[in-house]
Amino acid sequence: MFHRLLTTALAGAALCALVPSGALAAKPGPMNDYCGPYSGIRWMTGMEHGRTGTGGGGIWYSGSDAGGAALADSSVVRSGDYSLRLSPSGAASYRGNVVEMCPIMTVRFAIRLDSAPAADVTELFSVYTSENTSQNGPRGALQLGYDAASGALKARARPGDWQVASTQVVPGAWHVIDLRYDVSTTTNRVDWRVDGVDQAVATGPEAASTVNQFFFGTTFAETFTANYDDMMLAIAPAGDPAWYPYGDGQIYALEPDAMGSSSGPGSFREGNAFGRWSLNSGSWYALADHPIVPDGSFVEQTATAKTRYAEVTFGNTLEATVRAVGAVVTFDPQNTRSTNHGRTAIVVGGTEQTIHDANMAHPDAFLWTKAAVVKKPAGGWTADLVNALRGRVGYSADASPMPRWNSLLVEYEVKRP
Repeated sequence: MFHRLLTTALAGAALCALVPSGALAAKPGPMNDYCGPYSGIRWMTGMEHGRTGTGGGGIWYSGSDAGGAALADSSVVRSGDYSLRLSPSGAASYRGNVVEMCPIMTVRFAIRLDSAPAADVTELFSVYTSENTSQNGPRGALQLGYDAASGALKARARPGDWQVASTQVVPGAWHVIDLRYDVSTTTNRVDWRVDGVDQAVATGPEAASTVNQFFFGTTFAETFTANYDDMMLAIAPAGDPAWYPYGDGQIYALEPDAMGSSSGPGSFREGNAFGRWSLNSGSWYALADHPIVPDGSFVEQTATAKTRYAEVTFGNTLEATVRAVGAVVTFDPQNTRSTNHGRTAIVVGGTEQTIHDANMAHPDAFLWTKAAVVKKPAGGWTADLVNALRGRVGYSADASPMPRWNSLLVEYEVKRP
């Protein structure tokens, strides 16, 4: 068992992967009819995959390291084996992602500052909206920052006033942040908690809009070192009271540990830099990278076969309070201008859920990573359901070039008191 994210240009291709076909033709607004059906947990990571790059999207669609390296930190963690570490030094450093355009976002994450910043920090975390992205330029509409005078965190809904937390940050300690950002009316509102304690509500007069992008780190020229872990995000339509406060929790990983019941194993093979060979009982190991690194091993589909798949099982958890599950798949685009196709799925209680279903070839030489939250089954998650998860790769409608999978990882979130 292993207990192991600036501009509107981003909204184009990235949003197409996240909202129903045709939704982008609608003007962003608080009552878009495609928002409601997608209410719920939409993004999560405990950084257990160990991936900080933005190539290919998935975990992070955007990022800057201009002011300091972003890295998957194995030396400072809150849970599991990795956290996100950002160390801007007088320039922007962030990781960001695009979300479906709903009027309410809730987020929970843990943050640790190495030391007390010497000056105010405007953004440790921020959210853009459809309104501020288009009118106010590249600055967050919701900003969570640091107030040097008081040594505490602060939050605001631009252009409203900052609200400073009632307790100080403890350097070197993890603090759990709950935020609820509601932009459904002309009084945008931030409800927030630090370590389970309610803080003064932050409001700002702004047009009703929808959330658009979120960022860990800063888009400003600022200096601090922060680690982020156990990150969860939900979206909701106007009037939805759910998801806040989400409350404390920790995220761990499960990686492949055996082959499952593959369909048409002869349509697949395992390989690395030294050769190719037929699938066998140990081929799961080619997809078991923790962290996900370009180690050269892979599973590929050798022929077009839309009903064929290679299946793996995952390790087990003993946790009884699992609230959310996600999956991360990494594949090799093989630096080709040709197109192909492949699909990755997670099987929950006998029902397949698609994690990625698209072209897997592109003129890039680096690995691409895609991630998705697995829909919660009726009745909620149990340890037995998590332990029975299966991963499937294959289903190719175009196997030229052969689609090639390099890793498959499950992340799951556990409720804490």
